[in-house]
Amino acid sequence: MKNALKLVLLIALYISLSGKVEANQCLSFSSHSNAFCQTTYTYERETLFFDSSVIGEQSIKLERISEKATGDIVHIDFIFQGNCTEKGYCDLSTEAFLDMYIEGFRTAVINGGLYEYVPDDCDPTMEICCDDFQCTEIQSDPSNPEELNNESAMMSESELSSDSTVMNSRVGFVKKFLDSVWATLGSELTSRALDSALSNEQFMSDALTGSKFTIVTHHGDQFICKINGPTCETIDGYFSNSGAVFYTDSYDEARSLRDFLQEYYNFYHIQCWSQMTCDTAESCVITYYCN
Repeated sequence: MKNALKLVLLIALYISLSGKVEANQCLSFSSHSNAFCQTTYTYERETLFFDSSVIGEQSIKLERISEKATGDIVHIDFIFQGNCTEKGYCDLSTEAFLDMYIEGFRTAVINGGLYEYVPDDCDPTMEICCDDFQCTEIQSDPSNPEELNNESAMMSESELSSDSTVMNSRVGFVKKFLDSVWATLGSELTSRALDSALSNEQFMSDALTGSKFTIVTHHGDQFICKINGPTCETIDGYFSNSGAVFYTDSYDEARSLRDFLQEYYNFYHIQCWSQMTCDTAESCVITYYCN
């Protein structure tokens, strides 16, 4: 049974781009531990962020495969994760929020607004340093301990508390903007994002190389649905970090869903094994068992 979902808390859209023929098994990130593939390709995972003036901070997870000899990106998988709770846009339809998300992403690509969070290299002799649990006073400089001790004594506990609240929710981390969007995302996706003649819908349609699946969290329950025009049709079944079972009436859809689930579990380092069975009418069952 399929239902059209209109309210979402989280959208994760899986996109796969490749510049090579998919028959090469090394161009699947699931081969990242294959010794033969490692001699030719570099496998990397990365989480990026962008700050939309409309819907707030959003994130993108990616798995990137590059040729060691040239450094060229030959395959890249994206999980676009949209958080509609950031600025209260969960009453929007799926397609309306997704359009705003993609608009924010494209703007970030054009304006160099993609960033990641990296550990803050804080100098404890010059500034107040904070970790996940506490903020410390400025440490004494051996060359002039009396002066720094006097400065620390002048700072009240309330001032220390005030300074610590200036930090964002990722205490101990700072934003680092990408030096090169082209080097991180590859020329194919970047060129499409920069093409002003492409609408957001065309951009997404051109970038997708398979079925359009999303992960939707609605009132605490997670679903996988397939974008079909203006609606997001839920697929019969369930999934969690311990496994998944889904039922489809199309072999091609079942195979694409199986690949989507495999990439999802791979990204989160969840060890699974799977099976897919189909009858002569192409009714299929996809099952994942995970540790």
